[in-house]
Amino acid sequence: MESIPKPPCPLAYICTLWSRSTESENTLDRALEITDVTDAEITVVYADHESNSNDTENPQAILDAASERAKEQTIPIETELLVGDPVETLTEYAESTDIEVIY
Repeated sequence: MESIPKPPCPLAYICTLWSRSTESENTLDRALEITDVTDAEITVVYADHESNSNDTENPQAILDAASERAKEQTIPIETELLVGDPVETLTEYAESTDIEVIY
């Protein structure tokens, strides 16, 4: 049986903010589902107010967890660590790249 090609989709670049919360996990899962159907590219962003966070987990480890979650579904993602207010830095990042949707 021949595989049916995926239809072209105007959605090409998705960005999601990641914090390892249940909400972030659900958001990443939804973005991965969309990517699986549309072949859109995903960038997972972690925004931290300070570059040397005092969190129990370092920001890169948090992004690595998102990468592992995507790898389990064989979907490649990009990750970005941003410094500053999460809302402001995510907005600025999206405006300076080809991001079309923020989840």
